Amino acid sequence: GPGYVTTYETVISAGANSANQNILVSPSLAADEVRIVLSWNATPKDVDSHLEYGDGSTTRKNQVVWNDKCRQPGVANAVIKSPAQCGSEDLTLDIDVVNGFGPETVTMKGTVWTSPAVTRLGYSLYNWSNEASLSTSGSTVKVYKSTGLVRTYNSGPGQVSRWWQIFCFDKATKNITDVGQPGCSAGDFFNAPQN
Repeated sequence: GPGYVTTYETVISAGANSANQNILVSPSLAADEVRIVLSWNATPKDVDSHLEYGDGSTTRKNQVVWNDKCRQPGVANAVIKSPAQCGSEDLTLDIDVVNGFGPETVTMKGTVWTSPAVTRLGYSLYNWSNEASLSTSGSTVKVYKSTGLVRTYNSGPGQVSRWWQIFCFDKATKNITDVGQPGCSAGDFFNAPQN
C-alpha cells in the first residue's frame, strides 16, 4: 500500500505446513536511503547486523552495531547512544533483536554518501550468542532502495565462522558489490563485535 515498498512473495498454504513464511515490510525510502533487513530462525538467538563505514583504526570503531545504534558520519560522537537517544543521524540500527527471528534493520541516508569520514561501507553479520551456526541459522538479508527490494542474501553451508562478511556499497553510485568481487574483500572488514 501507499507508504511502503512494494514486494512480492509467494506464500504456500498447505495445512499445518505454514511455518517460516514471514514477509518483511519496509516503509518507502527516499532516493538517498537504503535499508538492510536481517531475519533468521529461532537459533542462534542473537545474530547482529554490523554496518562498517571506516577502516577500524579508531578506538571507537566506525560502525553501527547493537551497543552503538546511531552515528552521524564526520561528527565525533563522544557518547554511545541507545535508540531512545537517537535523533536524525544518517546511520542507524533501527531495531536490535536478541531472542531469535529478527528482523534487525539498518538504515543509511544523507551524509553517508557524501562525508569524507565514510571511507568504505561494508555489511556483515556476527553470531553473538553462537548456540547454533550461521550455516543453519536461516539468516536472510534483504536490501531495499527507493526502487524496492534490490538484493537478497541467504546463509548456507559456507558460513562456518561467527562472522559472515556479505557486501560493500560504492558511495558514489550506491551500488552493491558482493564480498569476493573486486573492490570488496572479507579482509577489508575489521570485525569488531561491539564498540
